[in-house]
Amino acid sequence: MSDKRSPAQQASQASMAAVHAKDKARWLSLFAEDAHVEDPIGTSSLDPTGGGHKGKKAISDFWDTNVEPNRIVFNINASHAPVGSTEVANVGSIVTYLPAMNMTTTVNGVFVYRVDKDGKIVSLRAFWSWKHMAASGGVVQHPDPDCSASQLADDGKWRRRGGGTPEVAIPGGGSGADRRRILGDVFDKRARIVLRSEVLCTPAA
Repeated sequence: MSDKRSPAQQASQASMAAVHAKDKARWLSLFAEDAHVEDPIGTSSLDPTGGGHKGKKAISDFWDTNVEPNRIVFNINASHAPVGSTEVANVGSIVTYLPAMNMTTTVNGVFVYRVDKDGKIVSLRAFWSWKHMAASGGVVQHPDPDCSASQLADDGKWRRRGGGTPEVAIPGGGSGADRRRILGDVFDKRARIVLRSEVLCTPAA
């Protein structure tokens, strides 16, 4: 059976599969030598200058900093690849667990790939925003191993985390000495993973 996906769709899906498999060599092989990655587009902590990552060396460094240390899951809801086009726009979300920060982030966006005549990726442009991610409740802090059950504190004052995650509550009160933690579990049905959240606890005596 012939593959009915466009070359851009094939390349984008191969890219995501390589990220899932933590296969850096395979991922880099999908890019043209002069490829340009902008993830996200514009300035951010991942790209302070907003110029993106140009060429295999810069893209390799991007992997080492942002992919290799983390666990990334793509949830693509729609893939638009017009007939005769060398581009595809994938619409969905990316769930990233960051062990170094002990947190999980979820970003919703549009991820555009363009390929050359050989099917190599020449451009990857990710349209998503740190500001929107934070405002929509896309950050979950995970359990502090030093916070034991005996340290639980509940002042009875709770507020919802943004408008996008009603199943997560964050303590809204408590003293300044309290370490604020999210209480409960978050289940991402599309990613099929459970994100353990934190409790509100106070420093050990």
